[in-house]
Amino acid sequence: MNLNKSDLWQELKKLNYVTGDMPDSLDTKSPWYVRLMTGLAAWTGSLFMLGFMALLFESTLDDGATITAFGCVMMFASYFILKTKNKNEFINQLSLVFSFAGQLLFIIGIIELEGNLSSNIWLYIFILQATLTWFMPSYIHRVSSSFFSAIALSMAISHYNIVFLQSAILISITSYIWLNEFNWIEKHNTLSPVAYGLTLALIFQEAITVFFHDFNMLISNWRSINETLLPPWMGELMIGLTLLFVVWSLLKRQHIKIPGRSSIAAFIAAILLIFISLQAAGITVGIVIILLGYANGNKILSGLGFTASLFYISSYYYMLDNTLSEKALLLATLGVFLLIGRLVMKYLFSPQINTQSK
Repeated sequence: MNLNKSDLWQELKKLNYVTGDMPDSLDTKSPWYVRLMTGLAAWTGSLFMLGFMALLFESTLDDGATITAFGCVMMFASYFILKTKNKNEFINQLSLVFSFAGQLLFIIGIIELEGNLSSNIWLYIFILQATLTWFMPSYIHRVSSSFFSAIALSMAISHYNIVFLQSAILISITSYIWLNEFNWIEKHNTLSPVAYGLTLALIFQEAITVFFHDFNMLISNWRSINETLLPPWMGELMIGLTLLFVVWSLLKRQHIKIPGRSSIAAFIAAILLIFISLQAAGITVGIVIILLGYANGNKILSGLGFTASLFYISSYYYMLDNTLSEKALLLATLGVFLLIGRLVMKYLFSPQINTQSK
């Protein structure tokens, strides 16, 4: 019995299995948590596949060039699998396993060829991940590839004595993508996972900066922090400039007068946050992500921003070299400051809102 989709829908309707008109597409998209578990399973599977390949071709994979070539073959196979239509979750997972295992083989191969973790290796990894981000037709793959491309670029930058700029570079690129999200609707399927991957990399990179200012020195032959071309506060200041740009862009989007009461208050608050971040790194990053998420109506992005801000503030609090009573006084002062700020904002903006409503 051969039925087309329309006839099948009518048959199901007669049996009271479905109601209403047939939808335009009967294809269903897996929930985000299913795709997340698929990605995690693919990572686990890639490790097992890598071990299996190492045992199977132990005598063949003796040099870096062969390992690199074999990794490229596996990534090409993954690409062609992902390009096929009518895939199920198993096929998607299989293609991700092939790709992740191929990436690991590629990285191991170039490390064998170079001999150590030099800046060239991180640049090769960045080029690889950026290429995969652009070509691989998979949401999870693009998120992971954009994340690792950003991390690889940060590692490469740390070898050139210009550390503490990684977060500033990441936040500028990420903010630009999120600000133009609705201007690039035709490229949304490509840019959305890239934006999420870069956002996660930004949060991770700033967390590393908060906890270990000398982390980048660790991967750069243990250079002293005094040998860097730029001091740590320079990176936070450049992040602050991105915050000012985001505020300006959002004010223009909402057609708020610049200069005006609202815009001046917004810029003053942004400048205060910049000065606070010079002492407590990471707060500006969290605020920028929150602003972008709220402006775009993106609850996931706003949640990432709130989580990151809470993490950075908590980290600063616990790393303070003060007594508990001094920390309690600091929290109480901050609470009073926030309450006063709310009252000031309510006083400044309520008359303007009432006037517009009339």
